[in-house]
Amino acid sequence: MYTIRIGELDETVPDIPTLVKRLQIGEIKESTAVYDHDANVWRTAGEIVKPPRLDAAPADATPPRAIPVPAAQTMATVAPPSVKEEPTIPGQTIAALILSITGTFTCMLLNIAGIVLGYQSRRLIRENPDRYTGGGLATAAIVIGWIAPILVIVVGIVLAISIPALIKYAEKSAATPPPTVGYQAKLAEELYFQNREPATYTDSLAALLTWDQSLTDDPAVTFLFGPCNQSGYTFTTKTGDAGLETVFTSRDPVDEDSPGQR
Repeated sequence: MYTIRIGELDETVPDIPTLVKRLQIGEIKESTAVYDHDANVWRTAGEIVKPPRLDAAPADATPPRAIPVPAAQTMATVAPPSVKEEPTIPGQTIAALILSITGTFTCMLLNIAGIVLGYQSRRLIRENPDRYTGGGLATAAIVIGWIAPILVIVVGIVLAISIPALIKYAEKSAATPPPTVGYQAKLAEELYFQNREPATYTDSLAALLTWDQSLTDDPAVTFLFGPCNQSGYTFTTKTGDAGLETVFTSRDPVDEDSPGQR
């Protein structure tokens, strides 16, 4: 019985004729490794199918001589062809990527674990490139893992800057009346002047100097009147030696109950 090794597969054949047939149809080559179960050694298919044979002695009258029997030779053991293993992705690389993604949306502690595993797996891949692959996944786990901590730091800085400014603005707003108050007062004043009838003064001096018997005359006070018309009038009072005081009264009222400014 023989075992043929083709690539990574082993296939058993019962006898040499089967090996010969496989060689003839091209399924195996003479260099294909074959394990001889009877001899318990690995040999090539060509060595098994075509063993060394002794040449026959020439035919002549000389009686045949004794043929020396060669000493038993140990067949060289043929090592099976080595199969190169494909690099695999370390399990901690996958774990680092899962922890980083999950921690970004749940808990930042998972991000920290993902970052640590990411650095460890990337170092393992660099030190054993023939056995492991997936350096890009390890780098992705590290980058994703840093997203949440960086966001927390940025948000903290923004809050530390903006909160005092917001408090100061709130205090200033509370101390300053809203602009609508002044706007409402201005609007009320405009409506008042639009709806009122303009006040005028009489141009009659007698009407301005209505005699009131309840008043007592002060001989030390003298009134000197200036122009007098509907726009207003001017008079100057002289009180003793105190000097002169000029007063102008216009028709623009101070308020509803006042006929003009004095």
